[in-house]
Amino acid sequence: KQWKKLHTKKERTKTGLFLVEGIHLVEEALKSGIVKELMVTSPDKLPSHIQPDIELYELSEEAFSAMTETETP
Repeated sequence: KQWKKLHTKKERTKTGLFLVEGIHLVEEALKSGIVKELMVTSPDKLPSHIQPDIELYELSEEAFSAMTETETP
């Protein structure tokens, strides 16, 4: 529920966090070192270069789809 709230400006401003959806944007965020948490639907969807301090969450397809707003997150 907290991740879904990040789709609102109010929650992003309050927490200082934001969501990045899509493999290319996620890879760019990983390169910049700003990623704190990473959500995937399966381990084979992991990008190749993940810092060890990033929390990793494996979500069901249903939970992942409910959280995202893009067509192909």
